[in-house]
Amino acid sequence: MDEDIALMLQVKQDELGAYEKLYCKHCRAIGNFFLRMGCGQDAAEDCVQEVFMRIWRARYNYEPRAKFTTYAFQIAKNYWINEHHKKKRRPTTFHLENNNYNDDSISQEEFFADNSPPEEEVLTRELNEKIQEAVNALSQNYKMVFVLSQFEGFKYREIAEILEIPIGTVKSRMSTAEKKLREKLEHYI
Repeated sequence: MDEDIALMLQVKQDELGAYEKLYCKHCRAIGNFFLRMGCGQDAAEDCVQEVFMRIWRARYNYEPRAKFTTYAFQIAKNYWINEHHKKKRRPTTFHLENNNYNDDSISQEEFFADNSPPEEEVLTRELNEKIQEAVNALSQNYKMVFVLSQFEGFKYREIAEILEIPIGTVKSRMSTAEKKLREKLEHYI
């Protein structure tokens, strides 16, 4: 049996230690999902807390039908969609947060530790910013498929399960997202 599923079955029996292990193992990936979907750091942390609270509250209904990550990302996706719809109904506000979504597994210093000349670092940062802007400009349906595939590493079949859509729709949305990104980034690549 998969370790995560075994842990979640223990969580179903109110085992806090198993819950903490799942949280520690998956909180970064789920946080990165929210960052890549456009949340600021504080908002992403709040979203992660909410997702894991929902996992805890739903523990008695858990059935191991798929990988735990699929289950957790379904909850994250549903939470994101609900919050996104709530935001649309609220008046627009301006936030001065930085929406960079660098992978926390390495620092920027480590990332650039190859001693690249400063102008290469500047160009790399600029390209990364343009890519982030282009991804953020995608509509939610395309953005979610792209983020789950390219940043979170899910296979199309898993994305179809998470988003509860046919695999053909995943492929179509991914193709459209890539096309839109190529168009926006053609001057930089």
